[in-house]
Amino acid sequence: MLRYTILSAVAVIVAILMIFMSRSSTDRDSAIVVLCAPSLAGPMEELKQLFDQSENNHGKIRVENTYRGSAELLAMYKISQIGDVLVAADVDYHDEFIAAGYCDALEPLAEQYPCLIFTSVSEQDALSVLTDSAAEITTSVPKPEHAAIGRRVASILGDRQYERLVDRAKVSRETVSQVAADVSSGIVDVGIAWNTSSKQFSNLKLVVPPEWSGHASQIGASTLLNSPRIEAAETFVDFLASPSAAQVFRRYGFTSSKLKTKVIQGGVE
Repeated sequence: MLRYTILSAVAVIVAILMIFMSRSSTDRDSAIVVLCAPSLAGPMEELKQLFDQSENNHGKIRVENTYRGSAELLAMYKISQIGDVLVAADVDYHDEFIAAGYCDALEPLAEQYPCLIFTSVSEQDALSVLTDSAAEITTSVPKPEHAAIGRRVASILGDRQYERLVDRAKVSRETVSQVAADVSSGIVDVGIAWNTSSKQFSNLKLVVPPEWSGHASQIGASTLLNSPRIEAAETFVDFLASPSAAQVFRRYGFTSSKLKTKVIQGGVE
């Protein structure tokens, strides 16, 4: 446990140094740092480009997306105070930033929901990992202390059942993107992820366990109050909440509609 804690702390320090070096090499007056969960990389990279070309911007404000696990983003910001906008994978992390006085509001953007992802096994085999009858099915499981998806699923199943899933897993990961890569590459058979994770790799399928279907996670954007570029940050948050941004989120699987249990072939539409 001590070794793991030390490694986690080192990872946070290295991430802070990388952000600081990036900030030092750019124009600080025109670039805003967006602290963002890795599961949102697809739409956020596209939205970064759209914002740069938008008529309200014309390249005046540049966006730098920094991707880390939601828990790591909070730990990094507590130490460094580097960042202008937060876009976490679950609204609970915005609540923690608000409780700490780092932001005071959340602009809702979209929803995603927890699911099981797989490639070559059957839907029934994928669902079996939630029971004790899946001895030969290998899994990749997000760590609840790092990944928003892990904490969300632990809240559905209960901490003890989720701990059993972690104990039985072939690998446990700090981000949901790592889980998706494990499943897509065949390192494991099944992973716990967001439905939007299946859009990262064309060979991923997903199934939503019935008891998970009512537990969508809201994503949103918050302007960080300590930002020296707060007006620029607010402009970008407004853009993320615009109809054009909503279309991008929908193409990556984000939704606000009622969820149904079904198997879906991955890939961006």
